[in-house]
Amino acid sequence: IGLQHTQLAALASGIDISLKQEGSLVIFHAVQHSTASVDQNDQEDEDADADDVDISDFPNGLHFCCIDDTPLSLRTLEFGLKRYAHAAKVDTYGQNGPADVPRFMKHAPQTDIIIFDNHLDWPGRHTSGVDLLRTIKQGGFQGLLVIRSGNTSDEDILRYQEAGCHCVLGKEIPMTQTATIIKKEYLRQQASRASANRVQAVSSASFTSGFAPI
Repeated sequence: IGLQHTQLAALASGIDISLKQEGSLVIFHAVQHSTASVDQNDQEDEDADADDVDISDFPNGLHFCCIDDTPLSLRTLEFGLKRYAHAAKVDTYGQNGPADVPRFMKHAPQTDIIIFDNHLDWPGRHTSGVDLLRTIKQGGFQGLLVIRSGNTSDEDILRYQEAGCHCVLGKEIPMTQTATIIKKEYLRQQASRASANRVQAVSSASFTSGFAPI
């Protein structure tokens, strides 16, 4: 499990890692892709996935909150979100075990974007990130709800969406691409909210105008 988490964190950070054994010696090999190479790949991905969302409209200085059972994943998120999403603050929970859950549930709804691991497995306790997401959604949270998990089958994604998740990300996705996806989904979600509020305001005004004063 530790090696799997390390591999996912490496992929998210744009690092290729491998292990090679020569006799009794085990060699760990890591290659960091250059910034120029990563930026070029990102541009190609954005060109191939062109849509009507202009990520330059994404506001700097948003407040993120993340929960994961792996400290390495949390460090990857904190570094990547500050670097690529220009987050003002990234609060992380889960590195201290299940005792973090109540604090997370109290604090997370006060932030702009919340990122959940699905399977929160600590010694002696399992917590469902989807259940935490559903509870926060039902509490009226108006920001972006993200599942970042190693489980992203079609069935998994459908279950996350039914709970109220706006965005599903695999842990292997590089943080540059993760940040871009989050930016697009946040802008879409906020635009949808604004549109719904306008429709509600127009409907309320029309309803009120239908009554003549006595």
